[in-house]
Amino acid sequence: MPDDETFDKWMNALQNSKDLDVETHVKRKQGKKMRMKKNLGGKVATSGAGKSIIKEFLGAEVIQLIAIVKRVIKKKDGKAKAKEAESNIIKIGVKVILLIHNKDLTMRDIKPTLDRIKKLWSDLLDACEMSFCYDVEKIQESALYLLGEFKGIIQNFVSDENMEILEETITYISDEPLLDFFYLEDEQEVDRADIQVILRDLWDRAFPDQQH
Repeated sequence: MPDDETFDKWMNALQNSKDLDVETHVKRKQGKKMRMKKNLGGKVATSGAGKSIIKEFLGAEVIQLIAIVKRVIKKKDGKAKAKEAESNIIKIGVKVILLIHNKDLTMRDIKPTLDRIKKLWSDLLDACEMSFCYDVEKIQESALYLLGEFKGIIQNFVSDENMEILEETITYISDEPLLDFFYLEDEQEVDRADIQVILRDLWDRAFPDQQH
């Protein structure tokens, strides 16, 4: 996890972003990190600085993964929906990173979700590597169960609006029409191969002692 000096550079980059949407009534006495927690809006989260935060915390491959998801959605539901989904994913990601960095969330808080994350991760990877393993109901069950657990963890730290964004985004991405389009359509072969490589590499690094 980046040190305070690096994190402060990201905060400065976010504040200086031309896309920043900061409320003018924020009191000066508030700390820089608190101001960012209160005012990290949609435009900020989709700025280059917002993507940089995700890249530094989670790696370049996560940014690549988001880009592929955006590409798939654009093919299926159009440019506007793809941009909206990308914006929401990055916004949620940055907010969670801020919560972890500021110690509002700890790994102990997140640990109960790890088994469900691994289950969903495994199901997605299996379906990419072996088409006969694709089971939309199993993927949806894991995704929605994980959504419920995650909402319980962060509900005290985010607004109702952002909780709705989280729920709508996960529900949309795990919706059967989009999953079927991604896993069953021939035109998605390249995207499936790209996501397979990323999921496999991330799995091997996250769980080096566990075969999949």
